[in-house]
Amino acid sequence: MGVNKKKLALSYDGVKIYYSWKGTQPLTYWYALKPNYDAEGDEDLDFDIRKLPRRYLEGLAIEEPILDGEAFDRVMEAHQLAMMRAIDGGHDFLGVRKPRRAWSPPAPETGLVGLFWRLMERLGRSGL
Repeated sequence: MGVNKKKLALSYDGVKIYYSWKGTQPLTYWYALKPNYDAEGDEDLDFDIRKLPRRYLEGLAIEEPILDGEAFDRVMEAHQLAMMRAIDGGHDFLGVRKPRRAWSPPAPETGLVGLFWRLMERLGRSGL
């Protein structure tokens, strides 16, 4: 018998959230918006529960050390409560993810680009 990658982590108020997977293992802090989702996929349909806004996580043991089965159950219950709070609050779960970029240019005021523009600005003011 294989691993059930379609297992729901939460079904609440019309929203279905599934476990996110890496190989045959469900990830502890990552959840997906579609079943059978591989965390290394390109669709960005998963999110890290720890990145939800603080108001949804407040008072919950989201990252309690998992030393035994009881601790695991408490953490999973905390995750479900956080997701229910987020659903009640109208949270966009895909907004938890930051867009993946291979490279982004530095801000004009930082790094060598910033130095170049500051020097150009000074030269322009000095009349050279």
